Amino acid sequence: TVTALFVGSDDGAPGLFRHGMTLRLEGDYLALVEAVRRIEALPWRFYWSSLAIDADRSPTRRIELRVYTVSLREEWMRV
Repeated sequence: TVTALFVGSDDGAPGLFRHGMTLRLEGDYLALVEAVRRIEALPWRFYWSSLAIDADRSPTRRIELRVYTVSLREEWMRV
């Protein structure tokens, strides 16, 4: 999803946009920890919005990770 944080002005000032996505991952605990470590190690800067863990189905776990980044361009990320 794209949210306008600041709309550009008529004098040419750029806008600022928040681009968010939800990642849903499933696996055992160690696999999920490794997946989150890899996401954090990516060369792109992501900000975390939320993390939900479903641990009811042992040994498999599910996580839902909401991340976002910011950009000066509305169309920066279309997933």
